[in-house]
Amino acid sequence: MDFKNVNFLNNRMNMISGNLLPIAINSRFSVFWHTYSIVVWIIQLSHTIALIFGIILAPTENSLKDGILSVVVTVEAFFMLTRLYSRKKLIKEMIQKMNDTLQITDEIMKDVVRSAIKPIIMPFVIYGVTSVISVTIYHAMQPIVLVFEKFTFFYVDYNLPTAFNIESFSNRILILSIILKTIGSVYLFLKKFSVDVYMMHLVLMLTAQYRYIAIKLTMLFRDLHNYNDKSRKKYYTIDDQWTERELRKLCLLQNTVLNMSFILKKLLSVNFSLLYINNVFRFCFIGILLSAVSNNIILKETIIFATIVI
Repeated sequence: MDFKNVNFLNNRMNMISGNLLPIAINSRFSVFWHTYSIVVWIIQLSHTIALIFGIILAPTENSLKDGILSVVVTVEAFFMLTRLYSRKKLIKEMIQKMNDTLQITDEIMKDVVRSAIKPIIMPFVIYGVTSVISVTIYHAMQPIVLVFEKFTFFYVDYNLPTAFNIESFSNRILILSIILKTIGSVYLFLKKFSVDVYMMHLVLMLTAQYRYIAIKLTMLFRDLHNYNDKSRKKYYTIDDQWTERELRKLCLLQNTVLNMSFILKKLLSVNFSLLYINNVFRFCFIGILLSAVSNNIILKETIIFATIVI
């Protein structure tokens, strides 16, 4: 058991997204995955440049309504990845210490780690699959329908304001740009999703160590209490020596876990702060949208009622 093989979702998403964040100390990614990562980053760079020009050239209403969310997600994903890439030494140190603690291959450690990781796997898989399908449908559906309705297209025909060519452009340019835009948006989500899974994996692995220490201490003191109640000896026995050795091991493990906590704080404190602020703004933005929609519905119902009365 080590940091790499206890969470298959983290490993798969780390490679599929092209992030290639460290998941082991000595193992390196193959040439294929490095080449794949370069291609993904080229697609992301092209998608980001097209998004910037699209926001500048498209009408202001479309830019604010459709482009602001993609800009926020892009900035968030790139910022968090830059933070993690610039701290690879800390990540490897964290992984090394984590693997050292996981060398305790008793059943309690295995059960604690599995109970920490397993509940989040299926919700994250469902969230990832549904989000990829939703992003694909959102970016491809409406422009593809327009191909059968007209022959000349503009920036406002995209769901996401992007500029791959000077307007107006043909349906062939539209289809090619939709494919690139959709792939770029999917990979943008996968990069953000992979970072979230990676950070969650780090936190859960550290949480499992605290749970393991708590369980071992509970078992140790319970056994010691039962032994003293039965024997009530006042002499230093072999069982006392065993208890002392176990306590020493747990104290050393606790020191290692505390050290990992400080490393994790340096790694993820800024990223989690950004996530918190971003989610606050998202909820506020959703509340404003819901309020505007409800006000429009109330206004329409009022107009219809007044019309009927008149």
